[in-house]
Amino acid sequence: MHEPSVLAAAVILLVASNAPAQPPANAGAHYSFEAIDPPDMNPDAVYAFGINNHGDVVGYYRTPSNCNDPGTVCDVGWLKDGQGYRKIYFPNPAGYTYVTGINDSGMIVGRCCGTSAANNPGFAYNLKDGSFEQILVPGAQANFPTSVNSFGVIGGFSEAGTSTTGFLLQNGIFTQIAYPGASRTYVYGVNSGGQAVGVAVTGTASQAFIYQNGTFQQIGYPGAGGTAPYGINDEGDIVGAYSPPGFPDLAYGFIYHNGSFLPFDQPNCNGTIPQGINNHGVIVGKACIGAFIATPQTDGKPSR
Repeated sequence: MHEPSVLAAAVILLVASNAPAQPPANAGAHYSFEAIDPPDMNPDAVYAFGINNHGDVVGYYRTPSNCNDPGTVCDVGWLKDGQGYRKIYFPNPAGYTYVTGINDSGMIVGRCCGTSAANNPGFAYNLKDGSFEQILVPGAQANFPTSVNSFGVIGGFSEAGTSTTGFLLQNGIFTQIAYPGASRTYVYGVNSGGQAVGVAVTGTASQAFIYQNGTFQQIGYPGAGGTAPYGINDEGDIVGAYSPPGFPDLAYGFIYHNGSFLPFDQPNCNGTIPQGINNHGVIVGKACIGAFIATPQTDGKPSR
């Protein structure tokens, strides 16, 4: 079957509705949007998650296969760089490969594997030599690396029983990130300053946060029903999505810059999910044109 947990946590599916039109002062109007359209892939089933400072982009695409069938290849990772597109697939006879983050050194992180895996691992992939290294949080049944910074520090989360805990992995050592009082803590992005962003869930309530050195800072898009930060660059700029009150299945994008939220959506699009941002302000995600790369038309900083 298609792996649900990391996608349900990291991607809000865009659903048409009669919600209010996107808010004014859209920062996305100052960006040029380029559709990501890898060859031999259905553009509607392509997702972009991470971008490094060279402009290399990673993500995954869904195949039409039924993942319940043994031996089936379902979801496949991809990389777009100066050489074009290439597929990334964990060496496993069945299942899926989700690619979610890339740094400037060519370290790529993601999650795999087959439908029969007893302990679903995350992985770090070395683009230079093509090698995979499994990421297994001690005691966890499922591992979700989501991002990697320029020093090779990996952020993500893991599942053990009914609990979900965020982590940072550096030099083989895991540091747990657990929001106080929450049953589930998801870490989606980490930058080179050691800041991590994510969402904590307690019961039916959720709280977006910035984490650094053991301290949590709460953030939330003004007036939103829910906020999910997905990517953070070394400048501390954050991208993510929020849902209007009463419309939890609809997602609008945002940039969080110098302590303020700015709407960020593909123009004339009723729903945008930014997933990653690099130090040049280039953003990747999913919108009406499908997976996209959005390049600022000004100085590489979010417009006010």
